Amino acid sequence: MSDSADASALTTLSGLSIVRMIGGDGNDVLTGSQLVDYFFEGNGSDTIDAQGTPGALLDQWYTSVSGSLTLTDTTMAQGSDVDTYAGFEALTVNGSAFDDVVDTSATTGTNGLGGINFDGGDGDDTIVGGAVRLNVLDYRGNNTIIGGSHALDGIFLSADIDITLTDTTYTTPTGTSTLSGIERIDLWGGAGDNTIDASAVTAASGFTSVQLIGWEGNDTVLGSALNDTIRVSGGTNVLNGGGGNDLLIVQADADQVLTNSTLMIGAAVAGPSVNFEQVVLQGGDGDNVLDASAVDSGSGLLWLQFNGGSGNDTYFGSSLQDFIFDGVGNNSVHGGTSPSGQSDSWQVTAPSDMVASDGVMTVGVYVNTFDGIEDLRMVGGDGDEILDASQLTSASGVQTMLVSSFLGDDIIRPSADPLISTNINGGGGVGPNGFDTVDLSHFTTTPTVVISGAGTEDGNLGYINGGLISFNNIEQFLLPQSNEAPVITTVNSSASMSSKALPGESVTVTALFTDANSADTHTATIDWGDGTTSNGTINQLTGEVTATHVYTTGGIFDVSVTVDDGTDSDSATTTAVVTGVRLTAAGVLQVVGTEQRDVIHIKRHGSTLKVKHNLGTASTQLESFMNNDVTSIQIVTCDGNDHIHLFDNVHQPATIDAGDGHDHVVGGGGDDLIRGGAGNDL
Repeated sequence: MSDSADASALTTLSGLSIVRMIGGDGNDVLTGSQLVDYFFEGNGSDTIDAQGTPGALLDQWYTSVSGSLTLTDTTMAQGSDVDTYAGFEALTVNGSAFDDVVDTSATTGTNGLGGINFDGGDGDDTIVGGAVRLNVLDYRGNNTIIGGSHALDGIFLSADIDITLTDTTYTTPTGTSTLSGIERIDLWGGAGDNTIDASAVTAASGFTSVQLIGWEGNDTVLGSALNDTIRVSGGTNVLNGGGGNDLLIVQADADQVLTNSTLMIGAAVAGPSVNFEQVVLQGGDGDNVLDASAVDSGSGLLWLQFNGGSGNDTYFGSSLQDFIFDGVGNNSVHGGTSPSGQSDSWQVTAPSDMVASDGVMTVGVYVNTFDGIEDLRMVGGDGDEILDASQLTSASGVQTMLVSSFLGDDIIRPSADPLISTNINGGGGVGPNGFDTVDLSHFTTTPTVVISGAGTEDGNLGYINGGLISFNNIEQFLLPQSNEAPVITTVNSSASMSSKALPGESVTVTALFTDANSADTHTATIDWGDGTTSNGTINQLTGEVTATHVYTTGGIFDVSVTVDDGTDSDSATTTAVVTGVRLTAAGVLQVVGTEQRDVIHIKRHGSTLKVKHNLGTASTQLESFMNNDVTSIQIVTCDGNDHIHLFDNVHQPATIDAGDGHDHVVGGGGDDLIRGGAGNDL
C-alpha cells in the first residue's frame, strides 16, 4: 500500500522541534517540514523531500541495507526499489549480517547532503565513497572501505576491544578490514584493558587526523608517525605518542600527576607516557590536584594545558609554558617557571564580577590564589560585570593581561602599573552587545587616551599611555578626578550614657562615611581613648565602619574614628561610657555610676586619695590614687537615689552630676559644681 504524508506546513510557530516520518512497504510520498526531520524509510520506491535548505537544518534519513545499495545525488537504489530524495543533510545506512555493498561514488556533494554514516554490522562489507563525506562505523568482519574525493572521509570505531591500525588495514578480534582514500581515524576503546596500536602508520597512509581513545581501563595506546591525539580517563596506561606532533588529553575527575615520562591518574599506579609534544590535564567536578611540577624540557613537551572543573582545584605548572583555564571554585594556581620569552597563562572565564590583586583573584563568591603567572586573562559573561585589575601590580609577577567582556554593560579597570601591558576587548556597542566603560579613575596621573578608529563592532579602537594599554569596542572612558577626602556622616557607640558598659564587656563603634571618589580604597583607625588603637572593618560598597573593644576600667572615653583614602582623611568622635572608676592621663578622676542607687565616698588619707564606692548592685570597692596625680574630679551617677560625699580634705575641684532621683550630695573642700536632676535632692 502506498502512503502519503505531508508536513511541509509545519514551521517553528508550531512549537515543535523535531518531526519523525516513517514510511511503509509501499511506494510512499513523504514531504518534510521546515523543522528538523527524521525519516525512516521502508521497502518500496519512495519519494522523499525533506524540504531542508542545504546547510540550514540537519534533516536526516535512516535506512538499512541487506545486499547492495547505490546512492546518487537524487536516488537510492536497492534491488528493484529506487527511492527519489531531496533536501537531506545526513544519511545513515545500517548493514545486515550478510556481505553488504554500499556504493556512493556517484554523489557530487552539490545536493546539500553533508555526510553519510555507515555501520555494516556483521559480514564482510564493502563501502565506496564519493564526493560526500563518508563516516564508517564498522568494526566487525573483513571489510573493504574505499574513500571518495571528500577530504574528511573517516573511520570511527568504538568498542571495548583491541584495535591495530596500519596504513591500509585495521584489525579487530573479528577480522581485518582494508582501507584506502581515508583521511580521518577515530579509534575508541571501552571500560576494559584495551590495546589500540597505530604504531605501524606512516605518512604514506594519507591520514590527516588520527585520534586514539583508551578511556577507563589499563590501556596500551601507541601512536603513529603522524600528528596524533590520544585520550585516556583512568587506569595504569602505557602511552606512546610515536612520531609527529602528538597531543595527550587526560579527562578524569581525579588527581593527575605528570612527569617527564609517566602519568598517574587518581590512585592508579603511574604508567609510562612518552613522545608527546602537548598535554592537556582536565579535571572534573571534584577538588582535583593537577600536578606537572616535575616536567621540564627533558620531556620533549612544548606546552601543557590545565582545564579545571567546578571544584576547588590546585594546579602546579611545569618548567615549560603552561596554559591554565578555570573560573569556578576556590582554586590555588601555581604557574611554575616558564622558558625565556614565554609566559605561563591563567584565563578566568565566568559570568561574574572579578577583582585581581597581587596573588589573589576574586571571581564572584570564589577566592583564588595564584603565583608564577606572567599572563593573566579575565573574560566576562553575558551580564553587566565589573572586571577590576586596578589593585594588580607587577610585584605579582604578571607582565601581560587580557581583559575581555562579552555581552552586557561592563566596567573594566585595568592595572595602572607601567610594567603590565594590557589588551582590552569590549563586547560591542550600544544594543545587544552592551555599552562598555574603561574606568581609569584610579590612575595617579591622567592617562592619555588615543582613539584611532572604529572598533570591530560598535565601539572605539585605540590605545592608552602610548600603547601600554590597547582597547577595542569601548564606548566610554572615566578619567581620574581630583581627590576628595572621605566624609564621616555618623559615628555611634554601643556604650552610651543611657546604655553603659561594664569593664570586660565588648563595646562596638559604628560609623558611616561617603567619598566622591567611588574607586578609592579606604582604611579606618579607631582611637579608643584609653591609650589603645585598632583597625576597623570597612564595607567599601556601603561606607560602613565597625570595630569592637573591651575596656578594663570604668570611665568616660572619647573615641575617635579616622577614615583614610590613602591621600586624605576625615575624623569624628563619639563617647564610650563604662561604669567604674579611672584616672585619666590628664589627671581627671572619673567615677561613673549606674541607673540604680550609687554610694560614693572620696576622702584624703595623707598622700593618698581613697575612693570607696558601691555602684548599683555591685559590692563595695575601695580604690586608691596618689593625691598629687589627681587634678580634678568628675562624678556621674545618673538615675537612682544616690549618695555622694566628698570630705572636706578633698581640695581638687569637682564636677558632680547626680542625675534624677532623691540624691544626697556633699561637696569637698575645693570649688565644686553640683548638678541635680528630677527628685528631692539634698
